[in-house]
Amino acid sequence: MKKIYICLMASLFVLSGCYKEKVEIEKKEELKKVEEKIEKKKNPILVGMYTKKNRSRILTKEYTSPFVLNKDIGVFSTFYTVEEQISGNPIKEVWNQYFKLYKDITSYKIGYQISFETINKINIKKTILKPEDTQSFYDYMQVYLYDDIHQEDGAFYTHIEKEKEETLLTSIKLTGSTLTHEITSPITLIAFIYEEDDLNNNKEYEGQNTFKTTIYRKE
Repeated sequence: MKKIYICLMASLFVLSGCYKEKVEIEKKEELKKVEEKIEKKKNPILVGMYTKKNRSRILTKEYTSPFVLNKDIGVFSTFYTVEEQISGNPIKEVWNQYFKLYKDITSYKIGYQISFETINKINIKKTILKPEDTQSFYDYMQVYLYDDIHQEDGAFYTHIEKEKEETLLTSIKLTGSTLTHEITSPITLIAFIYEEDDLNNNKEYEGQNTFKTTIYRKE
């Protein structure tokens, strides 16, 4: 009986040891996945927003324009760089020059966040991942999105109405709307580069790959 008890205890000890070892292995594997994810995020894609000036594109941290109904406020193009000035045409070729500097980034998308205050104390702050995201504040600001990379050569250049799987929102245009005159603050426009797990449950971006442009009203 004593021998059976000893054998039983020995077996339990071995099983306990195996269980602990399994748990430790699982913890190490999970930690490795987290570390790999963090390491991946330590090598962020550079992102900058540019406006055209003559034949060049200028990195634009601040911008001034009239806020007038049905008049374009500005067109801002997103590139994977923060050089002060970039040149070249067409925009598709220029964009690809910087895209090719990175590896394994085809899963990344481009998104935007726009925010401003109004005379009625209504604070607008919206994340834009697809054309439909611009509709809720259309009366204050018309927003049009463009995919300069998948634009067919020679095709009529127009904004995106429906996003496809391969769509990249490389440019964004702001145009005055019926209530634009009620905007009382500068417009903050942020471009960001993201993967799906960079978004929280409200589809808001939580990463570091961002560039901010502040747009002031020209009186």
